[in-house]
Amino acid sequence: MKVLELKQKLIDEIAQFNEQEVIDVYGLILNYFNQQDSEEDWSKLSLAQRKHLENSLKQAENEESIPFNQVLNDVKTKYGNLFRKAKPMPC
Repeated sequence: MKVLELKQKLIDEIAQFNEQEVIDVYGLILNYFNQQDSEEDWSKLSLAQRKHLENSLKQAENEESIPFNQVLNDVKTKYGNLFRKAKPMPC
């Protein structure tokens, strides 16, 4: 399976999640990324990229972010033809 197909499968699956499932998956993904060698990756970013990320983190801390459900609804409105009932992924 190609990477683009995997990404679409993930989007399709997440689109079907209830609120708690989204929170749980977000936590899992965040934990995964936090385990990576972030200092090395951080040093590879340009100054502009670092500033944008720092600004984004500050906005999130100040609750200036857009709720997930609103983003999801906006994406569905814009790209509705890509959202259809996801088929269960084989185990």
